[in-house]
Amino acid sequence: MQFRNNPLTISDTLTDAQEYIVFRAANADNSFTPDWGGPTGRSDGGHWMFQAGTRQMWGDWQPNAVAQNGTAVSQGNSNGSPYGLSNVNQFMVLKVDPNNPNNTQFRIGGNGGWNNSYVDVAEVLVYDHVLSAEDQNKVGAYLASKYGITTSYTGGGNGSLASSPVTISSGATLDAGGNAVSIGGLSGASGASVQLGVGSLTVNSSADSTYGGTIAGAGGKLIKAGAATLTLSGTNTQTGGTELQGGVLSVANNAALGASSAPLTFNGGTLRPSVALTSSRPVAVAAAGGTYDTNGFNSAITGTVTGSDQFAKGGAGTLAVSGADTSGFTGSFAVNAGTLQGTAATIARSVAVSSGATVEFNQAAAGTYSSAISGAGGLTKSGTATLKIDSAATYTGATLVTAGTLQLAAPGPTSNGLNTWFKAGAGVTTSGSSVTTWVDQSGNGHTATRTEGNMYLASSVINGQPVVQFRDSAYANMTGNMYSKEQFMVVKIVDGDWGAFMGSDQRSGYMLNQNGNFWDGNYPLAVSKNGTVLPNQPYPLGQDRQFMLVKVVGNDNNTTPRTYSLGRSEGWRSLNMDMAELISYDHVLTADEEQKVGSYLATKYGLTTTYGPQVAENILPVSSAVSVASGATLDLNGVTQTVASLSNYGGGGGTVSLGAKNLTFGNGSGSFSGVITGTGAVAKTGTGVQTLAGTNTYSGGTTVSGGKLVAGRLAALGSGAIAIQNGGTLGIAAGLDFTSKTLTVASGGKIDMGDGATVALPSVSALAAITSTSPYHSTVANILYGSGSTVPTALNSAWTSNTSGFYSDILTLNGTGAGNVFVLSMTYDTVVDPMALNIGTREDSSTGFLAMGTGSAVLGGWTSAYVTPGQFGIDTANHQVWVVSDHNSQFTVMVVPEPGSLALAGLALAGLLAWSRRRRAA
Repeated sequence: MQFRNNPLTISDTLTDAQEYIVFRAANADNSFTPDWGGPTGRSDGGHWMFQAGTRQMWGDWQPNAVAQNGTAVSQGNSNGSPYGLSNVNQFMVLKVDPNNPNNTQFRIGGNGGWNNSYVDVAEVLVYDHVLSAEDQNKVGAYLASKYGITTSYTGGGNGSLASSPVTISSGATLDAGGNAVSIGGLSGASGASVQLGVGSLTVNSSADSTYGGTIAGAGGKLIKAGAATLTLSGTNTQTGGTELQGGVLSVANNAALGASSAPLTFNGGTLRPSVALTSSRPVAVAAAGGTYDTNGFNSAITGTVTGSDQFAKGGAGTLAVSGADTSGFTGSFAVNAGTLQGTAATIARSVAVSSGATVEFNQAAAGTYSSAISGAGGLTKSGTATLKIDSAATYTGATLVTAGTLQLAAPGPTSNGLNTWFKAGAGVTTSGSSVTTWVDQSGNGHTATRTEGNMYLASSVINGQPVVQFRDSAYANMTGNMYSKEQFMVVKIVDGDWGAFMGSDQRSGYMLNQNGNFWDGNYPLAVSKNGTVLPNQPYPLGQDRQFMLVKVVGNDNNTTPRTYSLGRSEGWRSLNMDMAELISYDHVLTADEEQKVGSYLATKYGLTTTYGPQVAENILPVSSAVSVASGATLDLNGVTQTVASLSNYGGGGGTVSLGAKNLTFGNGSGSFSGVITGTGAVAKTGTGVQTLAGTNTYSGGTTVSGGKLVAGRLAALGSGAIAIQNGGTLGIAAGLDFTSKTLTVASGGKIDMGDGATVALPSVSALAAITSTSPYHSTVANILYGSGSTVPTALNSAWTSNTSGFYSDILTLNGTGAGNVFVLSMTYDTVVDPMALNIGTREDSSTGFLAMGTGSAVLGGWTSAYVTPGQFGIDTANHQVWVVSDHNSQFTVMVVPEPGSLALAGLALAGLLAWSRRRRAA
């Protein structure tokens, strides 16, 4: 438990003749307390304690004896002080014999009225008498073993019973006697037992074994080491918990891990349940990390997760993590297989997802995820509430939105170490014209309440944003204690002298004089203005009466958590200012983190800084294929986003909200029948085929510059302009009348018309972009170019199936408007007849064929060896109808033919079919 000037008092009285404490110093300067206190104390104050800001005990109530990790500590001088300790930033086992035992109320984390202890306490044992040497060894060894602390305690018999496996018969007992015991393996049937007492049992196994008996012990601990698998199936009750240091621990029930409240520690090993397991026990991830292998089952951790290393999820199945770990877990997650499920609060740290694995955010309440997601796996958003992601992810797997809303957001301030956040646009309460409170937006509850002077809320002051004005030497005290190491502020100094943007009651704030210089009595470590590092002290900000983005990095004069105020420091409060936003952190940020905060503030308030503008682009990976289920929403929320593709999920499509931003489909294929809304635009680039089949209302237009975008209905491409650029293809679904849509086709762009589709043609170049595929035998026709005096206003595609197998399907193009001359290229179903096809053209029956290869690299030159001499029919008057037959392909093109032309085309086609069949039969 962490004590920060907040002691606990035990209600019953006790006599403290000997104390054992597992603790460490929590001050950044490696002292226990800034001002007279200790890890334990008494309500009457007459208890040993440490001197202010030191590692030494006070001489007035010096104890009779002190031992650190089993080694006696010398008093040091004649008055009994200082009992100085070493390495106090590391957990230790401290034994103290007070010189004045008294039956009074006992305290942890403070002493009487001296309540300034800053310590992390793991365990406290208090005895009413001084223990024997043997018992002291037992207690010390128990604590050392439990917390992994190196001490000189022996416990009266610690060591290895056997390097080979131990088998316990039914009815027999292995009694550790409170010692730290190590064995080479553990086997035994139901009815066998292990008694640990306060000791520990390390099973360092190199061969797999199974133990069906029980393990018990108040304070006892089971440690699994070695590379092999140990299987436990009994009901175990040891309260010291289970630690996994190596190999695999397989359990058949939660009770196999010890008492229900006993901790489970991952320190290099793997837990592999043989059933679906739900456990509320606390989980700690120690220095070597560990793996939870769900082994094909769906399991859950409902207790807290703490620690600083990597916690891995292995095996098929789902591991749900519901214990809030935002403050206690500083490590990372890895999903090696299956699914890791949680929320933005319980999976708050970075996640690496392997191929085939998934991280799932199941949000019952809205949350924001600001860490990194990487790897070849995917992300799933489930649950009815909103998940906001404001940090660019790099995973390459799929993104599934199965329920609720996945909302993207431009990268804002990093949440790592955030301890307070004030912005004038949120949380300001006024009474009349005066501000009364300003709520901290960090979630840490450091609300500021106006204490003296006057504070006002002024709207639209800087880049349309409001500010809080501090006037008449105003200041606002903040709730609770904290330590502010780095601060970012958007602020304007109005006038005054000796005040602070945010300062504490005891020299942790940085005051400025009337020249905008920092006070030389307590300089910060570093200061920058609008991203530019200022020269050394006094770090002149100046009094130019302009808004600026100020970054202050605190010094190490005092790292103790303090009470802070907005507008003053140490009682000095004569700085009048306009504050738009203030963000404070408990550590120095990395360069990337500073860039995120700086660009966020610069963009929001329109300031010119070295941070540059905030980049609101591609929060989701550009290579991820996205699927949105019916009833679910993907909200771009001000972010321009590229995805591989967009598809339905679970049989239906949901909503994609563009807002004013654009959505681009890249190198993927998908089909989406949901709705795309907003004023933004849609684009298709890269490769692959993206089909949109919903009634979309976006109005920013559609651009196709690569791959193929298929419109499944008239409203599929929204209400804006449609542009097909070089390399892009717009597909029109079969039977769809698309003539009400205005198309712009650049050279190299194509329109792929489905059977029965109709499109409006804006130009001759658009005519040259027409392609069509038969629905019957995969015959493909492409118009390579068209020419004529008048452009058709529309073109309709119609296919006729040829089921005989002797010829390709027949394409008829009907145009509305005057005639053109076309040249078409066709390929056909290679299964029907895998012969090559070349096409030639001629103007009339008196001229020879022109090889299509002349001036064209599309099909190459004319190759007569593979060609049945072509037949060609034409309306020589208007060039409105022509027919081409070549090998087993034929098609008819008609552009507003006159009756005579139609007759000519029909006669020509009939002759072609008859001639080709005779040629084929021969």
